[in-house]
Amino acid sequence: MGRNGILAVTISIMVAIPGSTLAQSDEDQAAGILYESGRDAFKADRFEEALVDLRKAYSLVKNRYLRFYLGLTLERLARCGEARPFLESLSGELNGEQESLRRGALANCLLSAIEHAIVTGDCTAANDDLGALEKLRVADLAGRRTGLVGRCEVAKAWPLARSDRCDEALATLARTPGPAGTEVQSESEAIASHCRQAHVGFAPSTASQHAAFVLAEEGLLLERKGNPTAAAGKFEKALVLFEEPHLRMHAARTRFAGLDCAGAVGHADAAMKGAPELAHDARRIRTWCATFNIDAAALPDVAVRRRMMARYLELAPWEGTVDLEGLSATLSNFDNPRVRLFVARSLSESQRYVEALNLLRNAGEWPESLRAEASAELDRARFGSLDPGAESGREERFQTYAEARAELDRGLDREAEVKLAAIAGHPMVARYLAELAGARGDCERVDALMESARSDPALPPGWATSVSGKCRELAAQQAKARQDQEQSERLAEERKRLAIRQGASYALMGLGAACIATSGYLFYRYFAAVDSSHARMNEYNASTDPVEMASLRGRVAAAHKDARASSGAGYGMVGLGAGLVTWGVVWYFESRGAKGRAPSVMAVPVVSTDAVGVVLSRSF
Repeated sequence: MGRNGILAVTISIMVAIPGSTLAQSDEDQAAGILYESGRDAFKADRFEEALVDLRKAYSLVKNRYLRFYLGLTLERLARCGEARPFLESLSGELNGEQESLRRGALANCLLSAIEHAIVTGDCTAANDDLGALEKLRVADLAGRRTGLVGRCEVAKAWPLARSDRCDEALATLARTPGPAGTEVQSESEAIASHCRQAHVGFAPSTASQHAAFVLAEEGLLLERKGNPTAAAGKFEKALVLFEEPHLRMHAARTRFAGLDCAGAVGHADAAMKGAPELAHDARRIRTWCATFNIDAAALPDVAVRRRMMARYLELAPWEGTVDLEGLSATLSNFDNPRVRLFVARSLSESQRYVEALNLLRNAGEWPESLRAEASAELDRARFGSLDPGAESGREERFQTYAEARAELDRGLDREAEVKLAAIAGHPMVARYLAELAGARGDCERVDALMESARSDPALPPGWATSVSGKCRELAAQQAKARQDQEQSERLAEERKRLAIRQGASYALMGLGAACIATSGYLFYRYFAAVDSSHARMNEYNASTDPVEMASLRGRVAAAHKDARASSGAGYGMVGLGAGLVTWGVVWYFESRGAKGRAPSVMAVPVVSTDAVGVVLSRSF
């Protein structure tokens, strides 16, 4: 029935109430007036105004008719929280049409509350109201109620399923009250299918896949019951029917839970190849087994070996917090070198370097396969325990140190020293810086680094004396080499100078010889002029012609003049040539003497009117 129908019926009901019932006193009379005002306002859809008058009337006279009318009015105003107490209080007090109207209004309020509870996720409240709605038996709302059954559970289950919390999701769906509608049933099946696929890892489509899926679900059930070995058998049977990476990973996990590392790692590797998204879990299984698996040769007793591995799994679960103290304590029962190294590495990562150092120092003989790793970890623990710098940068400083050590091993001394210089001040760093400085003979730098380097307790005996001694020896060798080099350079320069002088001596002697040769020509002219002068004089003495005699006198004078000029020039050229030759000879013998081929020689040129020569003297 529509809301207008409800109005008409409710108004006629109130009019039919005997007046004596509403107006036996002044309060009853006032309540009747307020009732009529509220009724008129309700009829005109002025629900707020109607509510005011009806509340005033109810404050004067409390009877079921006013409760009935107040419940309807508040329901129209969508104030069901206030309407429900009035409507629920009338249960069993009304009959016929009044009861139908009450149930309709209350049903509307219940529906509104149910929808609100679904939105807020309060499934308990939603189910309580659904139960109350069913009891009202409002025929035209039955389909709507059925559609709401389980709606809250589905709304809560989907987020759980999508966040891999399928156990909670399925448990939520199991709390669905009574039969649900088709849509909710479809949603519930979709959630259940999603969870099955999430658990198993694939959605079956063929007969073989369905059979494998059934076996996988059995395996999951056995796994939840704490029987990983039997569960692994189910998964491996499923793999015979259908090779699938997620089935492989289930087999790997259950084999791992059963402490069968060989089987677990084999399945995990195959799963990772088929589905790269499983690589994280596969690597964790492999890493755990590489550290905590115990070979039969190391611990032959199967029961003892399994107990020890079970203890490892308890103290170092592949998912969760590792109990380092507990693992360290197991070393007193069975000294597993991999576990010792794992604990030491974990302690260093927590900057508990002294504990890590003690753990590594107390180790026995390391297996060949672990020696390099153990040595590196020992270096790390030693470095951290001696590092005077801030805690926040210790790991970074150690990485720099480790890189520098690697470069030293490759012979990259210069690059290594640059890195080490950036973290100077650490005793282990000072040691290598001192060795590098000593290798180039920088003994002053070595002395400056010695004090810091000596604070390293692991410094080899006699190291400081050895490094300082080698540095002093190298420095002396370098000093002598420098002196020899300087002397060699000086000798080379002197040889060069003497070679130049020897070449110059040849040039001077050649030039001197040219001058002497030129003087020969001049002396030739001199004698020619003298002969010409004598010939003219003879002609002069024989001549009687004054004119001829005058000419001959001029020619004799010219010959005398030419003879004097040639004679002077000739002697000059002889002197110059003798000087140049003498200078060249002196330089020649000096250059030869410097090479150790002749004694020191002094040459002095001598020139006179009748002789030209060189006086040579030798010093003994």
